[in-house]
Amino acid sequence: MKILFTTYYPEQTGGAEISLALLMRELKNRGHEIYLASTEEYKGIETFLFKKFKKMLFFGNQENYVVGFVSKIIKDKNIELVHANDRLTTIGALKAAKKNEVKSVVHFRDYWFASPNSSCLTKDYKEYGICTNKLIMKNYAAYRAPWEIYKLSYLRKNWKTLGEADLKIVISNHLRNKLAMCEITKNIYNIPNPINLNLSKSDKENFKEENKLKKIVVAYAGSLTYTKGILNILDVMINIIKENKDISFLIAGDGELKNQVLSKIKKNNLKDNIILKKFTHTEMNDVYSNSDIILIPSVWSEPFGRVAVEAMAFGKPVISSNLGGLKETVQDGKNGILLNPTDKDKWKISILKLINDENLRMNMGKTGEELAKNYDVKIITEKIEKLYEDLKTS
Repeated sequence: MKILFTTYYPEQTGGAEISLALLMRELKNRGHEIYLASTEEYKGIETFLFKKFKKMLFFGNQENYVVGFVSKIIKDKNIELVHANDRLTTIGALKAAKKNEVKSVVHFRDYWFASPNSSCLTKDYKEYGICTNKLIMKNYAAYRAPWEIYKLSYLRKNWKTLGEADLKIVISNHLRNKLAMCEITKNIYNIPNPINLNLSKSDKENFKEENKLKKIVVAYAGSLTYTKGILNILDVMINIIKENKDISFLIAGDGELKNQVLSKIKKNNLKDNIILKKFTHTEMNDVYSNSDIILIPSVWSEPFGRVAVEAMAFGKPVISSNLGGLKETVQDGKNGILLNPTDKDKWKISILKLINDENLRMNMGKTGEELAKNYDVKIITEKIEKLYEDLKTS
């Protein structure tokens, strides 16, 4: 089958792009002809590069550009199916598919269709269903609000286009519920993101020495942004480490709050116990392999939670927020612990519980390792491939 995928950002941008890359490569291994329209090449995939959009370019112009770009590929390569994946390319890709009478799939990996900032989270950490002009006026500066209202208007106008896609894939039931709020309810299938179970365990024997890690390593892997809850969990770990200096807190990430994180570490004189370092996705096997506990303190409802599944694959227990798709991945008391993201006292109690009980860590890790097999890229791709086949014969 000749399939054209569309996405805007490069492969290492985040979990959505990593998941897409895994899917495309596995489909290619299964004999499909895979093409991609994006701003940067994905290794091993024939990629058609389009221009990066200017920040303030109106969405109608972006959409028309994508329609023309995708239509040309459809004609030149005799594409049978268009599979769109993100906010910046989906509407144009779906309209190009309809224009050229080919089947279309849209893969929802976050809440971009319901919220201009894709998080459905206010600045004071409160989740909402779908965005409104009133919410925008309350949560954005006066100079920014008109632009965000325009974005929201564009999204709402295109709910019908999204609903008309031949097939919709969501990565959690939480995302399915968000779509329902936008009156998108038909032909939706819940298929989680894939992981590569063949990721090798770290053979870097000196990783702990290189990073000056202590006996017990508690790790956070993710962006340093307010939605991820990094500042909340940093306060908890500072409190714990002040009582036990045999613990390291390894922060694997980067982002807009980096300076605030570094400032807190310096202020509390804990640079020997709290290590902040940016790792590439291919280096994360070293982080997982050399950690004892993985923390996911997100204050927003993660649509899925790739870090949780990757940690499980490495046999590590997870302490996670009890929000969104994470509730569908982390089984409380089995492969991890689910908590209110802002209840710092319970986070401290739970982290110390796992630190002090090696058997509990090991048992949760083993359970997680078994559960992670359900997310193997081969299994996930097979499910999506079956949907393609059904769509082709419908």
